[in-house]
Amino acid sequence: LLFQTQNEFLREWQGHKELYLDILLQLEGPPEPWKCSHCLRDGTYRCLVCFFYTSCCRENHRTHPFHWVEQWTGTHFQESSLRLAGLALYLGHDGGCAHL
Repeated sequence: LLFQTQNEFLREWQGHKELYLDILLQLEGPPEPWKCSHCLRDGTYRCLVCFFYTSCCRENHRTHPFHWVEQWTGTHFQESSLRLAGLALYLGHDGGCAHL
């Protein structure tokens, strides 16, 4: 149909709701293969665009300190922080530049 009412769209969607639910639930688990984007070890942290082993997450986000990451708990991803992955930002003087 070229034009559908909202109710018609919902009726059509109901036939696909299990597929949508399966896809949403797959996004909550670790990706396959469950490997770090950098070192290929098992990943435990994810950003919206990457999946990392702890030390790789820390190193690859040194220049992206405001990215939000989640940590795999064994059953689901939980909000975490780059600080918990070991990232420390140096904000003082006389220190090394993080970009060198």
